[in-house]
Amino acid sequence: MRTQEFWILSDDDQRVIDRLAVGLGETSARVLAYLLLRRERDEIPNAPATQLAVRIGTGMNRKAVADALARLEERSLASVTTVQNAGRGRPPKAWYASAGLETIVERVYEHHAEELLERAFDVLDRGRRARSRSMNPTNRPSPSA
Repeated sequence: MRTQEFWILSDDDQRVIDRLAVGLGETSARVLAYLLLRRERDEIPNAPATQLAVRIGTGMNRKAVADALARLEERSLASVTTVQNAGRGRPPKAWYASAGLETIVERVYEHHAEELLERAFDVLDRGRRARSRSMNPTNRPSPSA
């Protein structure tokens, strides 16, 4: 029987998760924190993490991890590669943080700020359109006969 060890997030890692969750949400933040901390810990090889390693390391289910990894890839916060294995078939995918902690935190906050500004402009635009319609006499209801 072959055994394998997996590093897991601990309570001490919650600070990093909280910093990332502001702009990502808890699930994606947890996965990204795992990849970042894995990268920065001396006792962990710098090898990318397979989906199984991320699932075990974060304590999350398969769908949550897959969704978070896809979101992180889409935002260029995590990158994907393949790892060599002794088995036959397609080599498994593995993920790693695309930069160090402070760079990633900066990217997350910048993206979050852009999303908030877009929402603010949308609200402002809707408000302007609503005021414009209410001031336009052709939009007034006709008096009842």
